[in-house]
Amino acid sequence: MKKFTPPFFPDYIYHIYNRANGNELLFRSEDNYNFFLNKFALHLTPILDTFAYCLLPNHFHFLVRIKAESLVLAFFEKKYSRKSALEIKKTLEQLLSKQFANFLNSYAKAFNKMYQRSGNLFNQNLKRKIVEKNDYLLRAIRYIHANPVHHGLTERMDTWRYCSFQTYLFDKPTKLAAKEVLDIFGGRKHFLEFHRMPVDSAEDGELEFE
Repeated sequence: MKKFTPPFFPDYIYHIYNRANGNELLFRSEDNYNFFLNKFALHLTPILDTFAYCLLPNHFHFLVRIKAESLVLAFFEKKYSRKSALEIKKTLEQLLSKQFANFLNSYAKAFNKMYQRSGNLFNQNLKRKIVEKNDYLLRAIRYIHANPVHHGLTERMDTWRYCSFQTYLFDKPTKLAAKEVLDIFGGRKHFLEFHRMPVDSAEDGELEFE
């Protein structure tokens, strides 16, 4: 039975993720990782806030919140100036999905051209889960940051370069919603303490390691 895919709505928090098709890699070089994040910023930063992310050679994870409806509508009204405000509001769900699809398609197109490959790069449609409970939110952030350790790519979270964990270690300018995340954890000290806890317990099983 096909799993239900929740639609995108303003003000909702989502754990979004996907992997490469078959045994392919999504990222073969440092430039690929950086290009992917640049495409993410270009297509998605205007419509969402990012809490956490992690890119691995064959898959990725993001924890994001779609921005308030007024901000999202304003973005699409500017982008699709020929459409009426009412038409945009009625098709907002589809426009949000299309924005995510444009992000992935633009990366896949450039990747295929660079490596002279053809066919689907990503495995089916973008996967996502709505994050409604605060405890799930905390565990999802830790889960995303721990992914490189779980897959044996590094022994410590702070050594994997293509992950948001390092951003939370220092007070530096960032495009992440870092202050809000640290406040949710009760400060950096509690954020780090929570991340030191194991992530392979039964309570984390619903997160479904990818």
